[in-house]
Amino acid sequence: MSALLISYLALAVVITGTGVFFIRRWAVRRVFLRTLNLKLLNIRLPKKPKVENDEAFKEINVSGQLFSILAGSKIPIALEIAVHNIGEEIHFYAAVPANAIEFVKRQIQGFWPDAQVMISDDYTIFNPGGAIESAFLKTKQPYYLPIRSYAEAQVDTFLPILSDFSKLESVGEGLAIQVLLKPAPKSVKEAFTEYLKNLKKPNEKEPEKAAINTENLKLAEQKITKPLFAVNYRIITSAATPLRAQEILDGVLTSFLQFNAPSRNEFRAVKAKSSRSFINKYIFRQFDDNQAMMLGMDELVSIFHLPTSTTEIPRLTWVKAREAQPPAEIPKSGVMIGESVFRGESKTIRIGDDD
Repeated sequence: MSALLISYLALAVVITGTGVFFIRRWAVRRVFLRTLNLKLLNIRLPKKPKVENDEAFKEINVSGQLFSILAGSKIPIALEIAVHNIGEEIHFYAAVPANAIEFVKRQIQGFWPDAQVMISDDYTIFNPGGAIESAFLKTKQPYYLPIRSYAEAQVDTFLPILSDFSKLESVGEGLAIQVLLKPAPKSVKEAFTEYLKNLKKPNEKEPEKAAINTENLKLAEQKITKPLFAVNYRIITSAATPLRAQEILDGVLTSFLQFNAPSRNEFRAVKAKSSRSFINKYIFRQFDDNQAMMLGMDELVSIFHLPTSTTEIPRLTWVKAREAQPPAEIPKSGVMIGESVFRGESKTIRIGDDD
């Protein structure tokens, strides 16, 4: 641990205040993650010309394919969107073990060849002298019943959620959504299969429920045909005052009311019993089975996906210029004229004696 970091932690200990406590925890996280060999990747996609909704939906589905591959690999992964406590840009991140960086990069750039996936320093959203508010999402009904997805709504339901990130002050306000995911456990799939079996049984005692069962059966079968994920979905805000931090949180949570629909599941926001424990789990990116939702792929990408051609959100970070791959054969000697950076790899460019 560096002398500067030790001094920083010592200073944080003697200063009171919620924001400062979690600034200290964030600093500890940097050391902890380094010890675990976890790395943070900043993901930027190229901005494409706007397309019709049908094409944009295909792009949303690509995020679902990516998440399925990453979760199926069983590596620990955290997906995050954040606006830092200083600055107004909206960043997309993935936190993965160091030994999985190249695998994750290949998957992302396999779907988006011009994407930039760069190792990044960890960030903080916390106002040092301010307040923090937080919540996590759960579904109101048993997970067999799906929510109203983007495909059913025929709109990108993630856009209203993402737009809340563009409404913060550039200094002293921060916002993050953290998504931890892994494949749904075998017991969940077995329970799902049993649920479907029971729905198919005729209900002679209550025939009026037959229509409801038929509709629920159809919805449940649609959900189980695609990958199922166990998901932690956390929302954390920070601002100068408790009132403002709560205002930011309420604005994000309001965006989830769009999923309310008859005969569909709904989201509910839950305040953790221990705010300090909850924020610690966010800081250290720890999965909590008690906070988990069981979501299908369409449900997951309805509330989190990488930007698409129709993502017209201010302050979102995009690839600013397309990278060009350097020639396969580069002179190892001669006059250096510059440096080529392609997909995070730097190469010195020289003019050889024969050029």
